[in-house]
Amino acid sequence: MFQKHFPNHTVSLTIRKVLLVFFLSTTVLSIQLVAIHRPFSGHFATYQSGMASVARNMLRENFSEPLRLKTDVVINGKRSLHFNAYLFPALVAALAVRSVGGSFEFWGRFHAIVFNFLTAILLGLIAAQLFHPKVGWVASVIYSLSPYSLIYGQSFMLEPMSLFFLLLSFYLLMKIPNSFLVAMWFILFSALFFSIAVTARLHFILLFPVFLLYLVLVTRIPKKISIFLFTLFALLLPIAWFSYTYYVSLHADNVHTN
Repeated sequence: MFQKHFPNHTVSLTIRKVLLVFFLSTTVLSIQLVAIHRPFSGHFATYQSGMASVARNMLRENFSEPLRLKTDVVINGKRSLHFNAYLFPALVAALAVRSVGGSFEFWGRFHAIVFNFLTAILLGLIAAQLFHPKVGWVASVIYSLSPYSLIYGQSFMLEPMSLFFLLLSFYLLMKIPNSFLVAMWFILFSALFFSIAVTARLHFILLFPVFLLYLVLVTRIPKKISIFLFTLFALLLPIAWFSYTYYVSLHADNVHTN
């Protein structure tokens, strides 16, 4: 009897999952997209205006100096340099305005909504694999409707994109296959995504030991090779970026943040 009705049960479960995804998607995206032009004040307004100014200056200079992130604050007669993180969202917004048109604020917020939604999906997938599928659904719903998600997930800031790449890095480690060659590619891309996340938000480096520990305890491929490969590429972008900014800071008199 169980075998006879099992297919219908599977179809019913699939339909419920699709409906839940549809409900979650429409609820979260509608809340954020409808209010995409709402004004911010205080810290959020300051942060977004600084990000937009960097994007505008990239476009104004035709991307001639994409590593010299310039704000509209003038120091010693020159636009000041922002060096405490690489502002990937500003680069995305500048490229979008150049390619499609629109405003920096719209593309800055739109990118945040997209990456925040993808983060909710990744969080659910990670929780489902570590614990239980139901825990994954609950994690996605709670994250999507949390104040953090509804505020930062619609702000022209670093957090949505950075968190997405951090979780994507960990998710790839969780999905490493047993095939050695394929596993190396998973580790390589995982490390590069982690590298992007840390270059944008340096404090994510505190999670680096957790990623290494997961490689040691969970994966079945040679430990020394996997740790070396992950470490090499995970630290590649942060070391390159902060070494560059340190060098420029020694020779520039218009550094605003470092």
